[in-house]
Amino acid sequence: MGSSSRKTSELSKNVPKTFKIVILGDTNVGKSSLFIRYLRDEFKEAIANTIAISNDFKEVLVDGNPVHLQMWDTAGQERFKSIVSQLYRDADGFIFVYDVNISRTFSGMKNLIAELSSILNPKFTVLVGNKIDCLEGEALEEERGFLQDFAAKNKFKYFFTSAKTGESVNEVFEYLSRVLYYNTDVKTKPKNVLTSIFKKKKSFCL
Repeated sequence: MGSSSRKTSELSKNVPKTFKIVILGDTNVGKSSLFIRYLRDEFKEAIANTIAISNDFKEVLVDGNPVHLQMWDTAGQERFKSIVSQLYRDADGFIFVYDVNISRTFSGMKNLIAELSSILNPKFTVLVGNKIDCLEGEALEEERGFLQDFAAKNKFKYFFTSAKTGESVNEVFEYLSRVLYYNTDVKTKPKNVLTSIFKKKKSFCL
């Protein structure tokens, strides 16, 4: 291999891969809480509902290789559906979140997945049952069965998380970072930051 080829190869190894990850789910399932827990390892009992879109970045390492995660936290309200849908087309990975304590949010997650089925790659799609700190015993085991069956049927990876305690939150993003890194080409995306507008909300089990 010539010196120029070696230099090109060495440089390519140091260029961070950039991946756009979109977090989706109904209102109040804890999307923003997961987002903040992973970014800053923080949790607040009551936070504002996301209005339309919020995004942030995090640099991580996958087996010592730099990866740039561009993460988008989306509003769950129906009125923002058209705005949020603009993010889907060039997304690299998707995280679908529901609240294990509220069955309709599981149905909402399944409906979202059905709507986006034409653009979803199961390998880069993760399902998250959030707020497991609020559920225990037989109820939790039953919920695990529901998600496990649905994930297996659709070949999705799944996790049960608690943004409040931090349980398995990092694992969600670490898994997605790894599969994206080893299964996609290097790409550079615009680093546009959309500033979210927030409004106050009541306290929920996040």
